[in-house]
Amino acid sequence: SSRPVTVNLPAWGAWFYSLFKDVSQREACICRSADWNKPQGIRCYNETTPMLQKGYWGSGSSVKIMGIVDRIVKRMKVPVTFINITQLSEHRKDGHTSVYTEFKGKIMTEEHWAQPQQYADCIHWCLPGVPDTWNQLLLTYL
Repeated sequence: SSRPVTVNLPAWGAWFYSLFKDVSQREACICRSADWNKPQGIRCYNETTPMLQKGYWGSGSSVKIMGIVDRIVKRMKVPVTFINITQLSEHRKDGHTSVYTEFKGKIMTEEHWAQPQQYADCIHWCLPGVPDTWNQLLLTYL
């Protein structure tokens, strides 16, 4: 029967929301050159390789929250697979569009490219790239 899942899903959603409701909006910006051992770096600009450091844990992933999710998922009676794409994605500092994207709906110009500290888009991902990896993991699992 799907009734237990239907009854418990809202509780799951409320719990999950409670983990993140107090997270400040500024944390949505992925501008962590210092995380990549480049304190003087210009966000994701000129990053051409993934993070290769063994055991790297990006500052955008909460070890505490990931541990809580992992423990709860393991105790669930309904099998749930948790794929940590956040941590996986944080290794791909080279996967952002940087200055090779649009700004206010227009392709960036050389003038924009000359100011990566202001215009580098370190939030969105290049296609193909990281989102393709997410999809491959999901399709492999299915």
